[in-house]
Amino acid sequence: MRRLNLFLLSTTLFAGPDLFDAIRAGDQAIVAKSAHIVNTARADGTTPLHHAVVTADAAMVELLLSQNADPKAVNTGGYTPLHYALSDLRKTKLLLAAGADPNTPAKNGLTPLRIAVSRKGAQPFVDALLAAGAQPTSLALETAVATGEPSVLVTLLKKGATLAPNSTALNKAAVVNCLACAPILLSAGAEVATLGNGGQSALQNAAAYQNLEFVRLLLDQAAPLDPQCARGYTALMRAAIAYDRNPAVVNLLLARGARTDLKEENGNTALTLAHRFGANDPIVQALRLAKAPGAPEPTPVSSSPAKSPRHAIERALPLLQTTAPAVWKTRGCVSCHSNTVPEMVTTLAHKQGFPVDIAAATRERRVTISTSSGNLPGVLNGLGVIGGPVYILSGFGFDQEPANRFTDATFHKIAFRQDPDGKWDFRIYRPPSEYSYITATALAATALKAYHTPGRAPEIAARLTDAGTWLRAQSAHGVEEQAMRLIGLAATNSPIDAAVNELLTSQRRDGGWSQLPDMPPDAYATGLALYALHTAAKVKPMAPPYQQGIAWLLKSQFPDGSWYVQTHAHPLQPYFESGFPYAHHQWIAAAGTSWASLALLFAQASPAEVVATRTRTISGPKAD
Repeated sequence: MRRLNLFLLSTTLFAGPDLFDAIRAGDQAIVAKSAHIVNTARADGTTPLHHAVVTADAAMVELLLSQNADPKAVNTGGYTPLHYALSDLRKTKLLLAAGADPNTPAKNGLTPLRIAVSRKGAQPFVDALLAAGAQPTSLALETAVATGEPSVLVTLLKKGATLAPNSTALNKAAVVNCLACAPILLSAGAEVATLGNGGQSALQNAAAYQNLEFVRLLLDQAAPLDPQCARGYTALMRAAIAYDRNPAVVNLLLARGARTDLKEENGNTALTLAHRFGANDPIVQALRLAKAPGAPEPTPVSSSPAKSPRHAIERALPLLQTTAPAVWKTRGCVSCHSNTVPEMVTTLAHKQGFPVDIAAATRERRVTISTSSGNLPGVLNGLGVIGGPVYILSGFGFDQEPANRFTDATFHKIAFRQDPDGKWDFRIYRPPSEYSYITATALAATALKAYHTPGRAPEIAARLTDAGTWLRAQSAHGVEEQAMRLIGLAATNSPIDAAVNELLTSQRRDGGWSQLPDMPPDAYATGLALYALHTAAKVKPMAPPYQQGIAWLLKSQFPDGSWYVQTHAHPLQPYFESGFPYAHHQWIAAAGTSWASLALLFAQASPAEVVATRTRTISGPKAD
């Protein structure tokens, strides 16, 4: 469907001297014979040394430096090789020893120090840069806060960095759940009442992450209880809708006098929001005891179930394809819920012979690549959200698309963001899709397994080993984490049997899966569970648990091809209508519809009823 388009992209972006291909392949023999072109740059200013930092190992960087490669060369974004080396300490030290300037700013003002402090495990990089003369600035300190490493904050403050006026440092520390950062920042002059983007307060962010002691610390510092952000949410509302349920946070806010009658932009109180997690949810019970007002929102019920997997897919495809472009055009980014996962649906549906708008699908892939390919120097710095990159490369891997300079830049960004303990962190709170360490790690591992350069293959293998070790040590909370942990374990070649059984045991008697135990089943959890069981564990669509899940999806689809899924995320983006139904629930409903459609595509040749067949199932679905 998009092969010609991607072939042209690949050949165009990889065009250039054989030296670049040799570096990417880790071929030192060819590189050793290329000293005469060692500083020959591509059109975007990428030199062989830039390229080696991104696509090869430290030995290749050392070889190029021995051939007088220029460590101070800048590309069209103003980045030097040092800007891109800051997840590899040996590369960093080699470049600094060769004369790389630790204070060169890119065109957007980013210095190597600001990039270094944007990832966990930054301390040795910070020490090396400071020893080479890097200047600590307020911007570097503010960037470091968003990583949540207290030792780095202390180092920068001791070297003279100060917080910017009206700093939102405490808000950032709350987002990364760094309780130990709070007293350091308060001593440096941070204010508990300062509002961040969208009018969010540090107390609201701490409440969202259900960090009881962080909330207590802020309250003890006289943080205002009831300010409402631009979308009308208070700290109590954020706690009420938090995906990690901790009634102790709600009870503390109530004990300090938080108002229960305030409403967010859609007229929902804290209790109404909490009801999204089910009537038996402990936070619902806590708010009821406090006589909080609010009732559950009405839930639509389908009046026209699908007749078969094929019927359901044929209804869903047009909706997914027509609403995806509106999201990109309005927001200017490629989203997981409306672009990346729906594109996986379109690709698989086309392969199976379903009628698909080929022109629209081609445009979608072109948009996905061009959105970042127009700024590859910026992608390579490693900053920014990680959710888009891990979903995009995971989707590309599912589609078996060829590698190109975009995938090279994106895998480098993902590798840069791995934490020292092996995990990845979204650093954003949009449950269920973008909030969990387990989800971020599973998708990052899937992406790196599918896309990395030969020149960095040993390093990526070690990163995947670390990710697998971390995933094996985790306990999953809810179906999102159960399914994603299974996907991540499979991607890292780790044992999966226990994870398979855990996910199967979470299936409800009606055949669906619910995101959390007290919630009703929905298409997001059910579709994702089936996707994980099939792709990661090779559970056949004819297996009874799979067929039961398919039957649940068929009976719950709406005539327009959608499935209704209720949002549990605090709104971050400005609201707009994409054309997908369900208003403020449209984003998660689009994601749920996509996961459900993928599960149905795997099963579309099978009957909708339960089929008696042998399966690897060890334990059956649990009681409702």
